[in-house]
Amino acid sequence: MLRRDAARGAAARGSAIVERRDWPEIMTAKHKASGVCAATIGVALCCFAAAFPAAAGVRSIASKAEARKPERTRRTQLNAGARVEKSMARQQERSRPTTLGAASTGKKAAVRRAVVRQAAMRSIPRRDIELARRHREVAVTFDDLPAPADSVVSYTPEALHAMTARLLAELKEYRIPAIGFVNEDKLDRGDFNQRVDILKMWVNAGFSLGNHTYSHVDIDSTPLAAYELDFLRGEEVTDPLLLSHGMRERYFRYPFLDVGETMDTARAFREFLKRQGYAVAPVTIDNQEYMFAAVYAHAMATGDTETADRVAAAFLSYMDGVFGYFEKFSRETLGYEPRQVLLLHADELDTDEMGNLVRMMRARGYRFVSLADALRDPAYRLPDRYDDEIDGGVSWIEHWAHTMGKDIPGGPDPPEYVQAAYNKLQ
Repeated sequence: MLRRDAARGAAARGSAIVERRDWPEIMTAKHKASGVCAATIGVALCCFAAAFPAAAGVRSIASKAEARKPERTRRTQLNAGARVEKSMARQQERSRPTTLGAASTGKKAAVRRAVVRQAAMRSIPRRDIELARRHREVAVTFDDLPAPADSVVSYTPEALHAMTARLLAELKEYRIPAIGFVNEDKLDRGDFNQRVDILKMWVNAGFSLGNHTYSHVDIDSTPLAAYELDFLRGEEVTDPLLLSHGMRERYFRYPFLDVGETMDTARAFREFLKRQGYAVAPVTIDNQEYMFAAVYAHAMATGDTETADRVAAAFLSYMDGVFGYFEKFSRETLGYEPRQVLLLHADELDTDEMGNLVRMMRARGYRFVSLADALRDPAYRLPDRYDDEIDGGVSWIEHWAHTMGKDIPGGPDPPEYVQAAYNKLQ
């Protein structure tokens, strides 16, 4: 798989991203009746009445049945007309988005995106008996809160607030007990209190937060003492915020998933984390979503909705392939599929596509669990003798495979046009 060298290189050129305040805001955006023939019943009853004249009650029933024939015919005609009217109304309702789209460029683009995404979702295998039997589980985690600056349309507090509200609404709708990992330097880019309010939105909605260092610094290019200080600086706002809501900061996510270039560095920092009362938040389903996200956000910011549609559809297909890769890799390495931990980002693409991502994961047999529940899987207590000299920041399944001396199969990469567009933006 592609590693995180591109992202690491971008960070090395400077972590501060110029706020794109002039960018436009993203535009969001039968039954058939059946019965018994009354005529047949009427004829039968008339014959019975003729044979038994005293049975006046029966003659009355027959007469009523005959009298109701025109009424039944009229009702049938009215029902048929009503069905036609309802059918026409439904057709008009289905065609309404297209009609409105012709009058509004933004709405037309939204309709086109929906069509593209639906086509992409049709390419994803639906839940089948074999997948459903597995009862897969996954914890969903988000890095770079409040948001990665190169993967949103606008970095103003107002725009980030609106995007975060949409993302949290999706997570709550699908009952995903997600956790977000914070880079507190992203709060220090003007309007500090308003940016802190975005973290409060997560906590107020019932979601937990974790430490992702202050400035998204790389342990492989930073002295260990400086890295530890950056970690401590990264909890100055988040930890008190969690404490005020009866929670505490418990998990740390390595930037770039780099754990240390040597075993000595990796071991020393893990000991430091234990002293601070933290546990590592591993990742098993790693991916290059950040490439798609940057290209998508740039396309949306410049009004290139066709490219945004294409990237969104490619992203869904790519993520389905990533899940398939790590599921198989897990079985080959561990003999079973553990509770997985998925890495995403709080960005425009993941927000817009969260519903489709959820449908894809459910189609593969997943239900959503918290990070704490996922880490109860015995796989996360296995020996881990991986360091970044081997292959840089990678999935923990690759950690375990290296430790066990097993081969690492090649995995899916983003399409070449996405890689090229991402590299051009750096």
